[in-house]
Amino acid sequence: MLRRDFLKECALGAAAGMVGGLAGSRWARAAAGTPSAPAAGPIARRTKPFMLGADLSWVPEDEAAGAEYYDLGKRQDIFDILQKYDFNAIRLRTFVNPKAPGGYAARMSEAFCDITHALAMAKRCKAAGMRIILNAHLSDTWSSPGHQAKPAAWKDMNFNQLQNAVHDWIKSMVVALNAQGTPADMVAVGNEISDGCLFPDGRASDGAKFAALIGAGCQAVREFNPQTQIMLHHSLGRKNSAVVPWVDNFLKHGVSFDVIGMSCYAEAKP
Repeated sequence: MLRRDFLKECALGAAAGMVGGLAGSRWARAAAGTPSAPAAGPIARRTKPFMLGADLSWVPEDEAAGAEYYDLGKRQDIFDILQKYDFNAIRLRTFVNPKAPGGYAARMSEAFCDITHALAMAKRCKAAGMRIILNAHLSDTWSSPGHQAKPAAWKDMNFNQLQNAVHDWIKSMVVALNAQGTPADMVAVGNEISDGCLFPDGRASDGAKFAALIGAGCQAVREFNPQTQIMLHHSLGRKNSAVVPWVDNFLKHGVSFDVIGMSCYAEAKP
C-alpha cells in the first residue's frame, strides 16, 4: 500500500516544489502546468513544458520493509504508476553520512539516503525515462530552516576546510552519477537553506560566508558537468520580501546557479 506521507510527498513534488529561472540579473517566476489524464493502454511518452515530480527517497527504505504499490487495485512498480500519471522527474535526497551518530539512518539497518542508495534509484529513474534531481542536504540528517546541523565529520573544520568539504562531496556525487550513465539533470545544493547552511558558520545573516559555502557546491557541479542545472532552495515561496534579498545575496557574491526552488506549502483550510 502507498503510505500517506509518500502520497503527500508526491503532491508536494508537483505543487510545492515549483521552480523559477534566472532572467538576466534578476529571477523570474515560472508557471506550473496541469498534468493531462493518464493515457489508456501503453504509456505514451509526452514532452512537457514543465516538471511534474515526486521525491522517491523513501522508496528503498519502504521496499526493504515490504512495501508494495498499487494503482486501481493492480500491483505495479512505483515508477510505472508515476509514468502513467505523467510524472517526469524524481528528486533523490542525499545526506553526507546518514549512519553517523545523530544521522538520519543511525538506528537503521542500512544507510538509507546515502550516495549508494541514490545511485541505485538513479538507475531506476533512467530506465523509466525520468529526469533526476539530486537534493544534497549539507548534513547527516534532515536540513530545513533553523536546522542546518553540520555533518559529524565536518564539525571541527575551519571555514576554508568546510568550503572544500562541500565542494568535494558535491563533486563526488556528480562524478558517481555520471560514471554509471545516470547524470543528474539538476542538483539542489542544500535543502531549504532559507536561513543559511552548516550552522553556525554559514548563517544567512553573514551573507558572504553563506554564499561562499553554497558557491563551493555550485562550482563543483559546474567544473564536472556544466550542463547540469543548479537549484538553490528557499522554504518561503509565498513570501516575496524574504526570497528577493536572499537571491540578491547570491547574485551579489557571484554564485553561479540556474534555478530557484521555492516551497509553497498549502495553507490549511478551516
